[in-house]
Amino acid sequence: MRRRAAPIVALSLALGMAAGAQPAMQLAPATQRHSPSDLEVLTLDAAGATKSTVFLSRDYLATLPQTSFALKPDSNFPELPATGARITGVDLNVLIHSIAPSSALVAVCRDGYISPFPRQALLDHHPILVYALDGLPIHQWAINHNTYDPGPYFVTYANFVPSFHILAHEDFAQHPAEILQIKLLPPDSLFSGITPPNVAQLPPDSPILDGFRIAQQNCVRCHQSGATGGTKAHDTWQQLAEIAETRPEFFAAWTHNPQAIDPHDGMPPNLKYDQATLKALTRYFQTFAPAR
Repeated sequence: MRRRAAPIVALSLALGMAAGAQPAMQLAPATQRHSPSDLEVLTLDAAGATKSTVFLSRDYLATLPQTSFALKPDSNFPELPATGARITGVDLNVLIHSIAPSSALVAVCRDGYISPFPRQALLDHHPILVYALDGLPIHQWAINHNTYDPGPYFVTYANFVPSFHILAHEDFAQHPAEILQIKLLPPDSLFSGITPPNVAQLPPDSPILDGFRIAQQNCVRCHQSGATGGTKAHDTWQQLAEIAETRPEFFAAWTHNPQAIDPHDGMPPNLKYDQATLKALTRYFQTFAPAR
C-alpha cells in the first residue's frame, strides 16, 4: 500500500439504509476501546494537546454514508486477486464532520508511517477509509485469500487526479495501510513542527518554500520533528538538517537515490527529482540546522 491511486471500475454511494431495511441500532463513538479493530481518533488543539479521544467501531463506521466500488489489483494493491475486490468505506470528510468538522487529519500506521491530509487535499481528493473487502473485515478477507493484511483500515481513492506540481514533485495519492489511529487537528497546526523559521518573510518564489511544500507531502511521512511527522525512519528532522548543512551534495544524492549509496537503505528513491528540486529540499532542511 502507500503507493499510487488504483483504477476504479465502478462507484456507488449509499447515503443511508437500503430501502425497506429495518432501522439500525443507534451507535455512537465510544470513550473506550471495545475491540482491537476499533479506530482510535484523537482530537488535538493547536498546541498539540489532546482534547478528546474516541473509538470508532466498524459497526459505527457502517452507520455513516458509505462509499463502495470495485478495486482492481495494481502497484498500489498487488495482493488483490485478478478479479479485484469490492471495497466499503467512509469518505474521510464524512468521518471528520461527524467528530470535528473542518479539521486536518493525520493517519497513523502500525509501523510509525503517517499520512497527513490537509483540508485542501481532503476536499480535492476525497480519500476513503476502507474497513471491508468484499463485505468482510479486512483481516478476515486477508486470511481467506492467504495474503497481506492492510487492515484494520487503509485509504484509497475513487478517482485521484493530481492537483499541483512543485518543481519536479507532483501531487500523489497517499495510501496509508494498517491504520491504527487518526489525529484531527486545526489545519494551521498540521505542519507546525516542520515550518521553516521566518516563513512569513520568505518571497513566494523562495526555494525554501518549495522545499517546505514538498516535505509536507513526502519527507514528513517517515521523519519526525517533535510531534510532527512519522517515526518509521531512524533519522529525525534535525539529523537530516545536520546532513543538509554539513554535506549538502551527499544529502541531495541520498534524497535522489538512497540505494545508490546503500543498497539496504529502506527509503524509497525520488528519481524524478531534478537538481532544482533537490536544491530546494536541501535549502529547506538547512534552515533547521543549529547556528554555528
